[in-house]
Amino acid sequence: MRKLTITLFIVALALAALSLPSSSRVTAQDDDQPTDFHLRGTAPQIIGQYPDSFNYDGSQVRPQEWGFFEIHFDAEADLGLAIARFSVDEHALDAETTIEDAVVTVIYLLHGMADANTMPAYWEGGIADYLDLHGDSGAEAPVLPTIFNNFGTWGPTLVFVNDEQYSGDEMFMGQENTFGLLMGHTMWSEMVRNPETGEVFAADGETYFDPAKPGDGSVFSEEISLLHVVAHTETRDTENFPPFSMFLHVNFYEFEEIEPLDIEYLSWEDMADITPEAWEELVAGWLELADQIEAEVLADDGEEAEDES
Repeated sequence: MRKLTITLFIVALALAALSLPSSSRVTAQDDDQPTDFHLRGTAPQIIGQYPDSFNYDGSQVRPQEWGFFEIHFDAEADLGLAIARFSVDEHALDAETTIEDAVVTVIYLLHGMADANTMPAYWEGGIADYLDLHGDSGAEAPVLPTIFNNFGTWGPTLVFVNDEQYSGDEMFMGQENTFGLLMGHTMWSEMVRNPETGEVFAADGETYFDPAKPGDGSVFSEEISLLHVVAHTETRDTENFPPFSMFLHVNFYEFEEIEPLDIEYLSWEDMADITPEAWEELVAGWLELADQIEAEVLADDGEEAEDES
């Protein structure tokens, strides 16, 4: 297995000289659109909690004290790494688990599935770029109105609450779930929610979106500015919406473009031969990287607070 190596330097805050579109909608047919994405999201808001993790009226959309979502995706190769970490005041993860004053870490380590023939076509191998999702798009469940995305990803993820892993089901993608993986999904989309109230509206802009009417939806703004973090079990729970036993849903409302990491991404070929010792080394490296980014984000927040005082 190729060894994943993570440099110890901290990612620079300065905006990279990239051409990523941030304020205009593009289409898959546009020429010369970037297929590499390097972003850092901040300003997290947890979207709902058990038993409703979409909360269209915004009543359970809760800003958190701090957090980040760092993304490094190669859509052409369907490879990449993304790490989200955020504070949680109080949150019902599932029917039996409520966390308080916690720090949650979500690691997106692989994309797609080991058997490419089992993936939906719209996944485009695991990292799809420049596409409509949800609503009446025919791609993804209609849990949101149809929204345009610069990217959408699907694949396994790891979730930690403080230092303890929240393990997934006994089986994952039809195989024994040796490493406690959960199913992950991310998007970089139009601003589908009102960023102040958390509301999601139908086409009339007054009534709330209803997933039973997937074509009757609207977005707050067509600006590509909202980062989505999703992690869930495969076990079903019909008392929850969406109907999984655990469904974690977080949005990040601010972002900046950042420099790429000096990192070799994990592949499905790597996973086929991985040993428990190598896996532990990988996870330790990802968590160490999360610690470094956290330190930088909190330091920046402190500097901004001093500048404002």
